[in-house]
Amino acid sequence: MKIWHIFNPEHDMALAAGIKGFTPPAAGRGMRYWLGFLPSFWADDGDVVIVDNVEVAHTCAAPFQQWLPDVTYVTLDTSQCLAEDIPHSKIDVWGWDAAVRWQLLKAGVMKDKDLPDDTMVSAIRHLSHREASIPILKALVEANDFTIGERICLRSLDEVRNYIEQNHRIVVKAPWSCSGRGVRYFQNSLNDKETGFVGNIICQQGAIIAEPWYDKVLDLALEFTADGRGGVMYEGLSLFDTSKGAYTGNLLVPEEQKLHLLATYIKPEKIFVVREQLLSILANEIAHNYIGPLGVDMMVVRTDSDFFLNPCVEINLRRTMGHVALSVARRTKFQFRTMRIVPGRQYYLQLD
Repeated sequence: MKIWHIFNPEHDMALAAGIKGFTPPAAGRGMRYWLGFLPSFWADDGDVVIVDNVEVAHTCAAPFQQWLPDVTYVTLDTSQCLAEDIPHSKIDVWGWDAAVRWQLLKAGVMKDKDLPDDTMVSAIRHLSHREASIPILKALVEANDFTIGERICLRSLDEVRNYIEQNHRIVVKAPWSCSGRGVRYFQNSLNDKETGFVGNIICQQGAIIAEPWYDKVLDLALEFTADGRGGVMYEGLSLFDTSKGAYTGNLLVPEEQKLHLLATYIKPEKIFVVREQLLSILANEIAHNYIGPLGVDMMVVRTDSDFFLNPCVEINLRRTMGHVALSVARRTKFQFRTMRIVPGRQYYLQLD
């Protein structure tokens, strides 16, 4: 079966908007324009990758061509004619939201019956709300003495002020946001600018998520795939870097090396325990309403006494850069150690 792939990195912002006519900001549009070829790393020969500009896709993919399959790049404007020649196909997007569903439907790439219906898209949006991760984090922390973490959903400025008075150093996050956007770090009180930020998020999204500001020493994630029927498969461990909450890069080494590096702080056996618990939790809570890749972000934090694992910083019901790193590492057979997305006027993939 042929698969049509599309990279829509503005997905989290589209979830926040919740409308089919969403127009992403310049950063989202730029990332999609310059990195539209990325699905080639997990595509197969004969697959189709929908991009904004075919010439740009070929140019940006050229440095990695020796590792990429034989795919066809098309734009949404030219995709319908090709789609009519491929009656048996399916679509694989970065993340499902109302906006990308409408783009594909309007372009005639797929029939309405071949796309997730509005009910499923709404379910994905609901499950992607950061409040949905609260009971999962609580269950993991209660089950393991090497874990740490709490999270609360607040719906007014007064609730945020009370929380910061109790905890002094906190992190607040928009219920839907990506790559560090919608994340702020507060200490002791809110100034006028911070009050405006919190008030705007609550006004726009109905709530804001708050948690203690931990001393983070390492970002990591466990990557999975759900089959939509209650089954979840573990794909691999992701070790990545962030700057001010925004993704900057991933480590491209075999699983054993990642676990060895992680063992400086957390024993691999403990990661295995959390992995098995998450497989069970995700199967029960998410996998009947979602099909596709997902990732659970975590972090190692330092306390006065030891290192602890925050086992559920957030859950991403979409493909993640961790999934990309796993695909790149497999394609290139671990010839590179790091993968970075370099931003600027032109985004590009850098392998070192």
